[in-house]
Amino acid sequence: MENKSKQENKKILKDIINARRSIKKKVSSLKSEEFKSKAFLDITFLPITEPLNTLIKNEKKKQQNVITNCENDEMNDMNSKNNIVSKKKKINQEDITQYLSKHNIVITSENYDHFYGPYQTLDKKIIIGNKNFSINNKFIRVGLKTYTFTPGLIELIFKKQPLKNN
Repeated sequence: MENKSKQENKKILKDIINARRSIKKKVSSLKSEEFKSKAFLDITFLPITEPLNTLIKNEKKKQQNVITNCENDEMNDMNSKNNIVSKKKKINQEDITQYLSKHNIVITSENYDHFYGPYQTLDKKIIIGNKNFSINNKFIRVGLKTYTFTPGLIELIFKKQPLKNN
């Protein structure tokens, strides 16, 4: 009996070893098939995936640049707002005062709007906001738009606190 059980155990052991070998072969063939199929897919779809990956990388870089530029713009805006009054050169008030006095408008240094009002650039241009500004006898020109000269409009442009009745 013992002999029979030993033989059965040996047979079972051989069957287990054979099963293990066949499982190893099957796993290795599956791995090689998986590798082959991945390689096949990579080669087949490379002309499509490579440009798409490049586009994705470029878009990510653009987004990072936009975020960086926005952060820089915010910092520049804060710095420029802090320094804007010191960078603006006052307009020659004598010329404007003489012209406006003809229309009974008095603008002094105290009521002149140095922050939002017109200012003179280094090349002697008069600017309001980011537009060229000029006054002649009957018209005020801001950028490409022309407005009829009125004392109320002048007060709105030049004074910190225009009078309510004009």
